[in-house]
Order: sequence, then structure tokens, then C-alpha cells
Amino acid sequence: MNIFTLWASSNRLVGSILSVILCIGIALPTSSLAAASQWQTFKGSADRNAVTTDAFPMHLSLTWQHRLPATITASPIVSGDTLLAATDNGVLYAFSLSQKHLLWAFDSGGAIRSTPAVNEGKVYFLSQAGAFFALDLNDGAMQWRFQTQGEATFSAFNYLGVSNNELVEDAWDLLQSSPLVVDDLIVFGSSDQHVYALDAETGNVRWAFKTGGQVHSAPTLLDDLIIVGSWDSTVYALQKSDGAMRWKFETGAEQKFNVWRGIQASPTVVDGDVFIGSRDGFMYALAGETGKEIWRYDMKRSWVVPTVSVDDSHVYLGTSDTGLMLALDRETGVEVWRAPTGSWTYSSPLVFKDVVLTGTMTGRLIALDKLTGEIRWESRHGAHVNDIYQILGEDERLRQNMSNGTWQDSFYGVMARVLASGGFMSSPAWVNQQLIIFSTHGEIMIWEDQVSEAR
Repeated sequence: MNIFTLWASSNRLVGSILSVILCIGIALPTSSLAAASQWQTFKGSADRNAVTTDAFPMHLSLTWQHRLPATITASPIVSGDTLLAATDNGVLYAFSLSQKHLLWAFDSGGAIRSTPAVNEGKVYFLSQAGAFFALDLNDGAMQWRFQTQGEATFSAFNYLGVSNNELVEDAWDLLQSSPLVVDDLIVFGSSDQHVYALDAETGNVRWAFKTGGQVHSAPTLLDDLIIVGSWDSTVYALQKSDGAMRWKFETGAEQKFNVWRGIQASPTVVDGDVFIGSRDGFMYALAGETGKEIWRYDMKRSWVVPTVSVDDSHVYLGTSDTGLMLALDRETGVEVWRAPTGSWTYSSPLVFKDVVLTGTMTGRLIALDKLTGEIRWESRHGAHVNDIYQILGEDERLRQNMSNGTWQDSFYGVMARVLASGGFMSSPAWVNQQLIIFSTHGEIMIWEDQVSEAR
């Protein structure tokens, strides 16, 4: 029997039960699963790097698709045989990977744009309802909850031509801070401008550090430091033991539109260096011990929203307005190659031995050669299969003009169309020779290497 646990306020309970019934009522195909492996935190590890020594399997086959009734911007988490999917309808779903059925569902009361983390049988995540939860991985029962001072979408003045005295929500702020589990601490950022470290067992606050802006960046571990970005355009290094600031690095801020300002991306830490992009239009490499700038790369006003990946020679990142995947020299920041993606690329890359894999907001999954940027493998979904929301132009790139009426009136409708078209903000997971990703219109997708299966 499928077990599920729903913790919800009365006005959301009916909708959540319907979602669960919908999932249970659909007959799902089965596929084989080899020995269990782990992908228990955003990008797979505390350094947020998502680099594997495995060669990319060129004979991947899509073996399971299942659509949930919600938008998804968070990324997959796998612990043992359990796959977790956090959704914008406020429900965290847990599926059995081997049986392809629902195990349980938990209603948090608000959109979940925080990729969960799993440790020692507990699931940790942040909800837009203003609460951070710890659940039992086996059945979804709540272990404890911590109430923040409120979670919200980033807002700014002088945005989309709106009056300077009116705050306007940023339609691109679709990710919340994903928790970092380190020793007996759970560390995450909040819209109330704090970075919190909670006791993993009780949820009690061990320390809290206040930044100058909302914190939607996921904290990253560097030895005894917690590295995190804030919407105040600053990267902070905090002592793991007590939250005291060791150093901070201030990126730039575009002055005409305050909404350009801030750091959405999460830091990646490799060999003591910190790599992070900012909405000031630059990509940065910083010395982990001091926070001093090593180099910066000019993105020509294009944001760096995804969390980058770094191998021995390159830094790999996607861009927003310029619609590119880039490889930069790790030591100097000099551009090595660029590959057009056709749209905003907010999904964080996954690096294999020979290729770098990324997803786009129009529904392309692309594996690019690490040395040249040439396409080695591609899978098309969403608008590239059925463009019912008309987001693609004749060249199959994201249309530059999708507005109807004034820009302010239609902008959020445009974003809704793009999200409903089935692209990717989720970052791919690579678990036991399975490639797992979620689409923005709620589809779970799993690929397997059919050549390996045949052998």
C-alpha cells in the first residue's frame, strides 16, 4: 500500500488529497534500477559542483515520464530508492524509483522552490509559506518545523517602468535557498535576509547571520566556512562554528534598474577557490581564504543565474539574455568556447568526463563536448515538441517579443507561458547510471543507458 502523509491547513487539504489521488491513480511503467546510490543535496555535494568521472552514455533512452500537477523549479533528490520532487503547489512528493509509485506526499502550505537535502533519514527543505521543515524520509511525517520571518519573491523599485515608489516582484526569482547539511547543522538562507544554522535533531537555532538582502542562494561548504550569496550583491564567508563573518566580497550593482542587482546563484567551491555569478553581469572567481578577486568575466549584462560547475581546466556556466553555454579558463577566466542554447539557460550544468550537460527554458537537453562546445547529444521536449503556448520563433529560439499590450501588463503572462511550456530550470541529477531532471510544467523524466542494460 502507498503511504502518504499530508500536513496542511484546512483550505489546502482538499487540493493536496486530489493531487495524491491523481498520482496514485495513474498506472506507471516500470524500469529496472541497479544498486542504490545517492544524490542527497543540490548538485549532489556540499561543494555544489556536479562533476562526475563517468563518461556520458550516448545511448540514453527515456524510460519513465510522469507529470505532476504543478510547476517545478527545484531539482531532483535521490536517497536510496526514494526520489523527491518539490513543487510550486506546495507539495513535496516521494516516489519509489524501483516501483515507480508514490510513497507519500507532504503539503507545506506554500510553493517549494528549495531543492531538499537528505541526511540520516530526514528530509530538509524551505517553503514559501515561511517555514523550514524536517520530515521523516520513510513516511513524510514531520519531525520539526522552524518559522522564519517570512519568505517572499524578490521585489525592486523602478522595474518594468513602474513608479519608483512602488515595489514590483521580480518574475525571474523562482528559486529559494537549498539547505546545506554539515555535521549536525542545517544551514540555509531566508527571504528575511538571514542565514540560519539549525540543530539537525531539534530545529533549534544555533546561530543566525543577517545580510543586507534576501538570501535565495544555497550555502556551500569550504573547510570551516559557509559561503553564500545575497540579494545585496555580496558573497559572504561565515564561520561554520558560530556564523561570524570571516570575509565578504561585494559584486557590482546596475543602478538604473535595481532588479538587476543581487546574487541568485549559489557558490561552487573547488580546490579552495569560490566561483559564483552575479546579476551585475559578471562571473567571479574568488580566493576562498580571503575573498579576494582572482578574475572576473564580463557577461555583457547577461545574468548568471545557474550554479556553475568546474573541472580541472574549465568553468562551465549558462547565461540568461545572451542564451549561451560558456566554458571559461579556470585559472584566468578567459573564454575558451561558447555554444548558443537558443534561450535562457538557468539549469545548472552537470559535467561528465567528456561532455557538459545542461537544460534550457525552451525544453532542450544538450550535451556539449567539453573541449569544443560542439553538440554531442540532444533531447528535445516541451515547446520543441508542442509549442502550444507559442514561445518559439521560426528559428526555434525563444521569441524576443511575446507580449500583448503594454510590457508591464503582459510580462507576467509571458513568464507563465514560458514556465508552462515544459522547459528546464531544474538541474540534472546523475544517480547510478540514471539521468533525472524535472521540467517546469511538472514532468519527471528519467533516462537510462540502454547499452549498459543490454550487457
